[in-house]
Amino acid sequence: DLYFQDDRYRDPVRFAAIDKYYRFFKDNASDYSQANFDVCAAVNVDFNSLLQYGLRDDLQGELLENPIEILSRMGVAAYEVLIVEKPSLRPLFTDRKLNVRLFNYPTIPMKNIKSHLLGKLVSVKGAVTRVSTIKPMVSEVTFTCSKCDASMSKTLVE
Repeated sequence: DLYFQDDRYRDPVRFAAIDKYYRFFKDNASDYSQANFDVCAAVNVDFNSLLQYGLRDDLQGELLENPIEILSRMGVAAYEVLIVEKPSLRPLFTDRKLNVRLFNYPTIPMKNIKSHLLGKLVSVKGAVTRVSTIKPMVSEVTFTCSKCDASMSKTLVE
């Protein structure tokens, strides 16, 4: 399955949670009608709008502790409302999943990011100070003689 690693897609707890998000996307579908799904298979969701809708049952804690599961649940619900119910968009998503991107999620200072947050959902705010192009780095080259097929390798140290 595109969204979940296990086969518990119809698990009652998971299904009930997906239904909450389904109702959110169904009631707010007009906010997402202009999404550019063909360029990026994602929908941007305001975290504050989730809270205002009434999805407060420790949503932030759930997202922090189990972000992949919660975002996958949101993704299934968004897919059902925004793609399945709009036949014109279905060909774009035959083998791709619709990802949910949250914004306005509470940020934490960079100095507080430690190993205990590994695998957790965190949001940081910052400024880009420098941008450069990606430069390919050659670490080893092999030369082959076209006459005798002998080869010689050279490891390059930066």
